[in-house]
Amino acid sequence: MKKFKQSQPFKPWLYAIVRNSCLDYLKKKNPLPFSSLDSESIENLGFLNQVGGPAMASPETDAEKALLADKLSTAVKTLTPEYAEVISLRHELDLSFKEIAERSSEPLNTVKSRYRRALQQLRKLLTPFGF
Repeated sequence: MKKFKQSQPFKPWLYAIVRNSCLDYLKKKNPLPFSSLDSESIENLGFLNQVGGPAMASPETDAEKALLADKLSTAVKTLTPEYAEVISLRHELDLSFKEIAERSSEPLNTVKSRYRRALQQLRKLLTPFGF
């Protein structure tokens, strides 16, 4: 209340405090993963295997997943070699970021940055296809 300026409306000031408090609470309670591809359900499977895995429900689903796998594979090939390498090592060989950093003789944060940028580029490439 000490910071409240009586010359300004009360409701927007109170709303901003409540909103920021809620956001702070959610950030502390549920930390965001580095990427959506880091979830446990995908962690134990290869990147392309997750897209076109063996447990498929119908021929339509098979065709959709095959198309997605093909477009994803094509999109990965259009990335710069550094980005494509990080994606393939992470998801095809199932290496951790630390293992990728050691293998490529790069700092860990560089590997994470490349991975994140590669995901962003893939997202841009695949967005026109509705993925």
